[in-house]
Formats: sequence, C-alpha cells, structure tokens
Amino acid sequence: MESIQKRILYQAGYFDSDISFPNLAYSPQRVVSAYELEFFAEDCVTYLDGKEYRLSAGSVFRASPGMVRYSRLPFRNHYLKFPEEEYAFCAFIRAMPHVYQSAFYDTYRACFAEIMTGQVQHNPWRAAAGLFSLFSSLQEEQSIRGGAPSGIDKRMDVAMTAISYMKEHLAQPCTLNDLAAAVHLSPVYFHTVFKQTQKETPLACLTRLRLDRAKVLLLTSSHSPRLISELCGFSSEAYFTAVFKKANSMTPRQYRKKMMDEYFDLHEKKFE
Repeated sequence: MESIQKRILYQAGYFDSDISFPNLAYSPQRVVSAYELEFFAEDCVTYLDGKEYRLSAGSVFRASPGMVRYSRLPFRNHYLKFPEEEYAFCAFIRAMPHVYQSAFYDTYRACFAEIMTGQVQHNPWRAAAGLFSLFSSLQEEQSIRGGAPSGIDKRMDVAMTAISYMKEHLAQPCTLNDLAAAVHLSPVYFHTVFKQTQKETPLACLTRLRLDRAKVLLLTSSHSPRLISELCGFSSEAYFTAVFKKANSMTPRQYRKKMMDEYFDLHEKKFE
C-alpha cells in the first residue's frame, strides 16, 4: 500500500463556499497550482483565464497548473487535486475538456463517498478503490465522447441535457415530446440522436433511472411500494411491480426483503 500512496498523491474533498468565504460575492483570484477536477452539486459561474463558464448541477470542470481562476459565490462541489508531477492521472485530466455536462454524476458522487469514507476511516485501500472507480467512469465517459463520429459533442450535450431533465422529473409524467422540447429538437430527431449516443432509447433510459431511484428508496426508506411507484413516476403500483420484476426477476417487496436479509446476515456474522 505504501507504494500506491507514494504514486497517488492527491487531495479530495467537498467544498462549501459559505464556510470558506462567508459574506463574499466572489472567491479570491488565484493561480492554479495543481491539476484540478471539480464536480458541481449546484449551478455556479466560474472564471478561468478570464473566460466565463456557466455550470449547472452535474457539470464536470477541469483546470490545469498556471491558469488563473475565481468563482461567483456561493457554490458547492466535490474536488480532486493532483500535483503536476503525478503524470498518469494528470495527463488524463489535461486531455479532458474544461467543462461538460455529465450523465455519470451520480456515479461520481458515489465514488467520492468511497474516497471520503476511506480517508475518514484511515483505510487507504477503500480510498484508492473509490479513486480508481472514479477514473474508470471518467475514462468510459470520455471514450464515448472522443470515440464517436464528428459532431458527437453536440449530440452528447443533447443526450446529457435530456438525462438531467429526466432525473429532475422522475416523479412526473415524461413523454418523448417533453424530452424533445427540453432540448429544442423534434421528437423524431431527438430519439435518433439519443439512441446514437446512449445505445438505448429515451424511454429505456428513463425507465432504468426510475428503477434505480426505486431501489434506493426500497433500501433507505420505509415507504410502501405504492408510494415509491408514485415518487418514481410509475403510473400505478401494478405497472411498477411488473416493470421491476421484469428487470430484477423479483418484485419490489421481494427485493427489499432479500437485500435487508443479506444486510443483517452480513452484520451478524461480522460480530460473531
């Protein structure tokens, strides 16, 4: 583990400007001293070498050593910083665009949770696992963006905007026309663009996101399947159950019981 720690020198954390810069309208201007990756939890306006970048929740932002930056306050984000000499990660970061809207933000947030938990528990293996998972997801997203035909960036932006819209409206009826209107395209063209970039239809993506949200609620709340079906945008509990069972080979109630039984069984064995 010692060799890994020496090779991967980084800072990771969560930044809240209300704590660091209370009562200020802008953060102090500074010269970037390390490769920085920031994952924004809310809308923000930041400035890099005099250029304004308007970021929305889920945006990924990159800065390199020597650049001058500051931001309009307030804002909150997760961040990673790597010193310039750590070439393997820094070369990857340097090749990234300065800003883009990500469809992987929930994945990145989970990776940061692992990194931060590993640091708090003084468990470098757990922190390193979160770090490598984060960069694996970043590489996957960048390969999608960089390995597609000319014009993919604009099509990817369309898909990412649509996915962000889906996540914000999971509990509401959401049709193809609604999604197309959110990205200012015709329904037919939007459907084509989305499927080209995401390798699934908008409806399949929306259903997958709703099921993911449902799983979280089944395991982290005492809500009934009926209420969860409403919170996740399914038209009825019966439809929710049918879709969930088709995707997971068990009903929502069976899934909750199985996962909770495994959880308690694991913890009982841990303390035997």
